[in-house]
Amino acid sequence: MKPIYTSMYDQIQPPEILVLRTRLRMQQHAEQPQNKNKWRLPLVAALAVSMMMVCLALINLDGSTSLAPLPTTGPIAILTPLSDDTHVPDVQLSQGELHFVPTDGYIADASLYFDAKTMEEHVYDQAQMVNYLGRDFRPAYVPEDLYAQDGAGGWKVVTWKKDGTTVHENFSVTYQQNFSDTYQPLRRQVRVEAAKDKLPTQCAVYQADDARTSTIQGVPVEVTYTEMEYGPYTKDRQPAGTYPIYRAAFIYEGIGYIVHGENITQKEFIDVLCSLFV
Repeated sequence: MKPIYTSMYDQIQPPEILVLRTRLRMQQHAEQPQNKNKWRLPLVAALAVSMMMVCLALINLDGSTSLAPLPTTGPIAILTPLSDDTHVPDVQLSQGELHFVPTDGYIADASLYFDAKTMEEHVYDQAQMVNYLGRDFRPAYVPEDLYAQDGAGGWKVVTWKKDGTTVHENFSVTYQQNFSDTYQPLRRQVRVEAAKDKLPTQCAVYQADDARTSTIQGVPVEVTYTEMEYGPYTKDRQPAGTYPIYRAAFIYEGIGYIVHGENITQKEFIDVLCSLFV
């Protein structure tokens, strides 16, 4: 077995405050010998606690004894190494795992429609949205170069039939880089859509090649990944390149979410996704 330390003095250092108190009590004892036994018991107890904590740490470092981890209540950590230019299909989290199912594209979904004769749209402000959903659906994290675009892609819109029944509801917020006058096919973007007690209705549905289910904090999550072509194209229809599109769909605490990320890194997408589980 490889030694962890060369000597007790190299690794075990009593707390500085304990050393100072001990020196003070020894000085008092020298001046007042009649009190010589009053300080020994708390000192011995403190030293015993310190020794026990050091021994537990050494046992765990040695690997011979595995201590049960404490429940995690903080942010969700990404345990799998990631890089900005490489996609990883399976990612382990401290509170779950993500399986990025590849997709080749999407198909139209006719369930998202609006009939002016029988329907009407109701736009909610933030207070009404929070009251209706029960919480704010916006993520706690987005990449710092992306900004909320109110009205881009819909903003807190619910559609009802005129008889009062709900046809579909799509609360959404889009974060993207600021627009410029020059053509930019690789604009970075995050969009989060939400609906009450169900997944938001979309006009397009991504077709997954696999049915592997991911989990975050025990909640089933469908995660997909695709590479989207962008132009300009050559004469033989070869694209200038591709950019990643990530998508996640799940229902958490009574809200259905669809998280959509374009031309962002895999880590950024996971951080956005996990920030909704707080």
